[in-house]
Amino acid sequence: MLGEAWDDPTAWEGTGNLPGSDLPNEVWGKITLTELVVHAWDIAKATGQRFDLPERTLRECLDHVAEFVPNAPVPTLWGPPVDVEPDADVIDRIATMTGRAP
Repeated sequence: MLGEAWDDPTAWEGTGNLPGSDLPNEVWGKITLTELVVHAWDIAKATGQRFDLPERTLRECLDHVAEFVPNAPVPTLWGPPVDVEPDADVIDRIATMTGRAP
């Protein structure tokens, strides 16, 4: 259902208004994507399962995380970034930017 909602171009227009966080809907969509990617990675890692997503999805998430996390309106949502090799996989770079150790 979320994918269907995202297919509607109007879903990305305007702003969402949560107390203290009036952000554009495009940003809310990227936040939601990040939540899905990072927590799915958490579950896969904890249960020893593979975690594969399309490269484009991971790149979109990485771009968002790299910009948003250091400037987030609520910085305590993530742990401190973890060091990772510069040539690490995209998902490992996403995980480390959100305070996870791959």
